Amino acid sequence: MPDEATQEDKETRKNEGVRRNVRLALAILFGILLVILVILLITRLYSFVGPTTPTEKKDFVQAVGILVAGIAGLVGLIFTWRNLRLTRENTEKQLQATRENTERQLQVAREGQERTQEATRETLRISEQGQITERFTRAIDQLGETELEIRLGGIYALERIAKDSPERDYSTVMEVLTAYARENAPYTPLKEAAEQEEGGEQDKADEPQEVAFPQDRGWLLRRAAIRAIADVIRRLHEEDGVPEEHLVRLDLHNTNLRGANLRGANLEGANLQGANLQEEADLQEANLQGANLQGADLRYALLLGADLRGAEELTPEQVQQALGDKATKLPEGFERPKWWIKSQDKQTDENE
Repeated sequence: MPDEATQEDKETRKNEGVRRNVRLALAILFGILLVILVILLITRLYSFVGPTTPTEKKDFVQAVGILVAGIAGLVGLIFTWRNLRLTRENTEKQLQATRENTERQLQVAREGQERTQEATRETLRISEQGQITERFTRAIDQLGETELEIRLGGIYALERIAKDSPERDYSTVMEVLTAYARENAPYTPLKEAAEQEEGGEQDKADEPQEVAFPQDRGWLLRRAAIRAIADVIRRLHEEDGVPEEHLVRLDLHNTNLRGANLRGANLEGANLQGANLQEEADLQEANLQGANLQGADLRYALLLGADLRGAEELTPEQVQQALGDKATKLPEGFERPKWWIKSQDKQTDENE
């Protein structure tokens, strides 16, 4: 930009010099023509008047002097007016050139400032991403700690990361948390567990706590962590959580979510195949449209106001075992259990 401006200034000065030389040549030519015209005029006047006496000649000379002075004054006025006009034009041109130069300098300054701001924003973005990566790594490490408070801190740190950068990190956080839940709270439906038992030990399959909650060392720690993860999923998938365009389908198949609070969560399309949602797992007003519920244990799961339209592999038996109401939206072709309505009417009468 500065090189182009310098080149333009050189061209302007060159053109101005050419115009100045042309004007000077025209002025000299005009002066010569004027002198010739004056001489011719005096000669014609002398021939016309024809002074003979010294007095007449003296008067003629005075008259010619006055005429020449008048012509000279007129020419002076003309040149003065022209000089003033040229001065005004030059002043305007200089002001215009100054304005253009100032505008160019301001443009260069603005462009430099924009580049500086863009570099600053990029630096801040890289720094922010680095901080998020550091927070993410530290939170992952905390998930493996033995102290409950540290493990919960890692889970909630991942929630904060998902909220701070939903477009970039939300899906990764969900993959980590759901994978943690699947690995640390696996669930084998009782029917499948019974089929795996040998004939002589088949009675053990009737003990749901043995399958649903393997009470090995650290069971309470894992259970608290899973419920915290369920709370995080609920908060991130509520109406005022992560924007809907960033939501992903959750994979919680064969996961023990017994008693989890997922109330009002958007679980559309989630894989809940074989999941344990029994004993009042709170799915009230949850969006379960298109969710895979094949083999999911819904005994006494709270489905009041939940939306089950389009749920895959859902059976009438599962619906009968859950707790719903008149507001529960069922898949097409499903009949609402009569005891749901009776239970709701009874509850209404008791409240009244």
